Amino acid sequence: IKNNQGIEELKNYLYTIENKENDEELIFHYYIDRVFSLKGIGTVVTGSLNEGSIALNEKIICLDTQKELIVKNIQNHDTNLEQIKACNRVALSLNCDYKELKKGYLLSKKGYFKAFKECDTLVKAKNLQNSKMIFCVGSRQIECKINILKKLENDEFFVHFSFDKNVFLSFDEAFILLQNNRVIGGGRVLNPLSEPLKKEQKNKFLMFLKNKDFKAAFSFLKDAHKYGFGLLSSYQRFKLSHQKALKLAKELNQVFVDEKNLNVYHLQSLEEIKNFIKFILEKNPYAMLSAHSLALRITWASENFCELGLKEMSNLLDFQNGIYFKKGIDFEKLQEKNNNQLYEILKKQGIKPEAPYNLYDF
Repeated sequence: IKNNQGIEELKNYLYTIENKENDEELIFHYYIDRVFSLKGIGTVVTGSLNEGSIALNEKIICLDTQKELIVKNIQNHDTNLEQIKACNRVALSLNCDYKELKKGYLLSKKGYFKAFKECDTLVKAKNLQNSKMIFCVGSRQIECKINILKKLENDEFFVHFSFDKNVFLSFDEAFILLQNNRVIGGGRVLNPLSEPLKKEQKNKFLMFLKNKDFKAAFSFLKDAHKYGFGLLSSYQRFKLSHQKALKLAKELNQVFVDEKNLNVYHLQSLEEIKNFIKFILEKNPYAMLSAHSLALRITWASENFCELGLKEMSNLLDFQNGIYFKKGIDFEKLQEKNNNQLYEILKKQGIKPEAPYNLYDF
């Protein structure tokens, strides 16, 4: 802004901005911009609550230190409150030493955000080039390296950022870029997680995220990740609750959705589980199998997915007392055989038999 006309244009624009409605499903997300200690009160932080809500005596976590904290008091414009929602300026009194906190630290709820040293974004800027800049998010500033993935229309770019330090970013989070103390551009986070994709694949995935076409994004991940992808981080990754993410996943074709473990598997990968079961039976026709024992061997598969593989092999397997075994084998004799074999191992090697001693499948 260089003159009175620019000031008037800014004022007129600000008048057009509508109040942001608070989404009840958003998680408490609060960047500290000041931290100090007051006599008789203790540690106080101030900042802007842009997402979620917070209540008195609620447990939160400082993501940068991984220390859990308790909210002792809440103030908004010098008024004490029992709770407060976004979007507001908020002062919080916390049960910790003020020296443990710094400007730019992020307060949130435990279990929703992981740290990464890279992210993929949508940036709007003129004449953007691969270079080093300052990435500003909330009240935090951090050095970054820019790698332009694709130039779009209207001065927009898909950009990959690399950081020297961990950052806790989330989908659709706004940021600005500084270089030589000047604003170069700004944008929003599309993929806050490390995603091992080739450039062409990544650009396709980012376009789905740019358009907030999450069903297409889920379908892409299903095909891109042979051994499934998780929904545990669905909030950080898509701003979706687990319930909404599971609902979307169930709409996909050719998938198995493990609701308990929040995993989505392409049904093609089920063949690998079946082939592994066949391999075990060929090596040991007297093998005793369970979903748990398979999941220990097939580390990418959950017990529920292994259970599906076992159930779909009813032409080869019988089931009794929680155990799957080769069809045609007498279960009582099978138990007796394995018990005798275990006894011989213990008799020979004592109470500390040498590994491997899993006789149930090999």
